[in-house]
Amino acid sequence: MMKMDSKSLPPSRIFRSWLLISLLVLSALVFFVMNVSLILTPSHKPPRHAILEPSLRSSTPEPHDLEMDDLRQLLWWPSLPATSSIDFESSTSPAATSYRLLGGTRNFTVGDTLHLGVQARDHHGRDKRHGGDYFRIKVYSEKLRAGAFGSVLDHNNGSYTASVVLPWPGEALVDIKLVHSSEAVHIMSRLRDSVPNKIFFTGYFEKEGASGEATECNAVPHLMIKSRMCQYRDAATGHMWFCKKPRTLPCDTLRFHSNRGRRNILTKQEDRFFSNEISKVRISGDPSQIEVQPSPSPQNLGEC
Repeated sequence: MMKMDSKSLPPSRIFRSWLLISLLVLSALVFFVMNVSLILTPSHKPPRHAILEPSLRSSTPEPHDLEMDDLRQLLWWPSLPATSSIDFESSTSPAATSYRLLGGTRNFTVGDTLHLGVQARDHHGRDKRHGGDYFRIKVYSEKLRAGAFGSVLDHNNGSYTASVVLPWPGEALVDIKLVHSSEAVHIMSRLRDSVPNKIFFTGYFEKEGASGEATECNAVPHLMIKSRMCQYRDAATGHMWFCKKPRTLPCDTLRFHSNRGRRNILTKQEDRFFSNEISKVRISGDPSQIEVQPSPSPQNLGEC
């Protein structure tokens, strides 16, 4: 068989061969460019693992996240609506507020939970429309000298559910108190943040051969001018302590301190919300007394 080289091929066949080779090279180049562009161009859709990973994390939260959520829930307290004003007549009145029995039954045995519905009302007898009142429920027996506190669920609409477990047989007196109205709680919350130094102390500075001096001290340098202030750091805890500088003695002559007193930070109008007539006052309702039956004995349970 005779071998042929490229010089012996006809021109048309040589042209077709080069055309085929050029098309193959061009196709490979286009494929390469398209893949590179796909890699370099940012995608609007995240990769699959990025979609699945958050859902996996949310379905199995870390223990410390659950603890923080529980703490936030325990510390959460309803605030007054933005449209509400701090008006005494519109605040919660223990005389107008009342409770009633929930569930219908008045037959209780040891271990049952007593549920009572509380409706808060203002001094005009109108139903409150927001929550935040501080109620406290307990049952007690003067004969047994025993008592048990329960819990109060705020529905954030002026109504509450007070619940308490009945731990002993016999008579149980019901006691629900309005400790503070939602308006009083709001005042305390505001003053807690705006006036940190409600309690203040006196620091005593002494130096041999000089007269002693006393200045105000506190853990928060509120209203103290930095240039006229002594700062102390507890070596064990790292906490700071601040005192006003004495007129003549240096800061290192502080020897001890004592409790000086409390500041009256309430205005005359605000003071009404904490009077004995409306704070820690028992509210009325039905029932005020219940009879709790002993738990069925194991023998009686077997006969049933």
